[in-house]
Amino acid sequence: MDDADFKVLLSSDNFDELLEKADSFFLGTGVEEDDSKAFMLYQRCSELSPQSTYVMAHLGQCYLNGYGVESDTDKAYRLGTH
Repeated sequence: MDDADFKVLLSSDNFDELLEKADSFFLGTGVEEDDSKAFMLYQRCSELSPQSTYVMAHLGQCYLNGYGVESDTDKAYRLGTH
């Protein structure tokens, strides 16, 4: 996926598509693994569905382990208690 297509995807309001792509980038399923893109997509998902414990858990994991974002244990634990 090139940068232009990724920007279009990131601006989408389709939660299911965003989450599927986030998981794909996180796991490297069908695309090259890219923690930064996965993090940005999980972040967008959290804006669309802040009650999603699945998304918040993945964001917490990203913050805890520094996947696609600088490691921040405080944010990770706040998301874990969301």
